[in-house]
Amino acid sequence: MKIRMLGTGYGECKTRKKSSKDFRRRGGVLIDEKILIDAPEDIFEVAEDLGFSDMFDKVCEVIISHSHPSHFSVATIEKLSKKNNVRVYATGKVLDLIPDTPYIEKIKLSTSLPMEIGEYKLYSLAANHATDIKGEMCLNFVLSRDKSLLYAVDGGGISFSAWKTLSQLKIDAVIAECALEAAETSFATTYHNNSLSAKTLRDILISGEICTESSKFVLTHIPTDRKRSVHDDLALSVRAYGMSVAYDGYFFSV
Repeated sequence: MKIRMLGTGYGECKTRKKSSKDFRRRGGVLIDEKILIDAPEDIFEVAEDLGFSDMFDKVCEVIISHSHPSHFSVATIEKLSKKNNVRVYATGKVLDLIPDTPYIEKIKLSTSLPMEIGEYKLYSLAANHATDIKGEMCLNFVLSRDKSLLYAVDGGGISFSAWKTLSQLKIDAVIAECALEAAETSFATTYHNNSLSAKTLRDILISGEICTESSKFVLTHIPTDRKRSVHDDLALSVRAYGMSVAYDGYFFSV
């Protein structure tokens, strides 16, 4: 499974030079060049900066976690559908925001059953997060083929129902959010993680034998500070915990 991080910022965080790893945009994750998880507006800018004008030519499947603009844009879905007919997988609340068109197929996700997407299996997990849309459930995901990836962005910690699903799976890599500084309140009241609660998440996944010590654990959804490098400070602080910090364009495989 080839994984490309198309943007790693917490909201709009373009406060540093483009050459800096702290220049972060809203972003999604591209899996095997054909499945996109989350689709905000900035993904095309990231692809252009990476020199991949054809990055989305094979994308026909788009999975949306929730309606926040750091994760979802109707304009992005419509632009993707001009290259290929696309299937959008999301909750009903998100799908209701997308205009009906013959080029976009809308598929409603459920947390009760996994979804087959070609040779992949998608597990939708209720996330500990919230939006302004009444009744919207935010989602985390596990995408599996030969290997399994847990995408836990946004959401502070893991919900009880999600743990029930995860306890039956083996996870080879985790993409987790780290939207808060270590000194800030973590997931209990803010629906986001800091580095300490991200470490706790990793520890629990390992102790539950869902992950192993060798499972990749990558942090994203990182804040930006005009006065210092959040990336360098965070990367140094979490290295001992077995975690890496992504940046726009970051690539890894499992």
